[in-house]
Amino acid sequence: MKKIPTLFITLICTIVFAISVYAKPLDSYTISGGIDFSKESESTFDENRVISGTAPCGTKVLITISNSDSVNTEVFEITVGASGIFSKTLRLDNGENQVSVLLSLDGYDTVEKGTVINKKDNKIKHTLKKGICIPGEGISGDIVLFYS
Repeated sequence: MKKIPTLFITLICTIVFAISVYAKPLDSYTISGGIDFSKESESTFDENRVISGTAPCGTKVLITISNSDSVNTEVFEITVGASGIFSKTLRLDNGENQVSVLLSLDGYDTVEKGTVINKKDNKIKHTLKKGICIPGEGISGDIVLFYS
């Protein structure tokens, strides 16, 4: 009579362990940091952005950043270590920076994410800060430039 509960518990444990072994490890990755891959594009004045995240040990992370204005393309390859964490700081050039991240692990499907970061010139930032005019004070000495 005691064999039936033991057999039932053994069967349940076998099913649970079989499902956990079958799960694809790249389904458990995260990409965080200063880049939001859910957006198609974003604008910034920042000089740098950080891509960080987690993935299973041994995952190859290929980060590509290219800028059509400066004809500059940089490729970084990272292998995720035992901690499961990866991180890379990217330098942004003025104009459209196309950023893509490719995660691959032997024997599993690859995952690719991409976005565009439009880095605006710091002159625009300066102009916007100085271009605010309080009524009655006028503009004194600064040349205000308008950008589209």
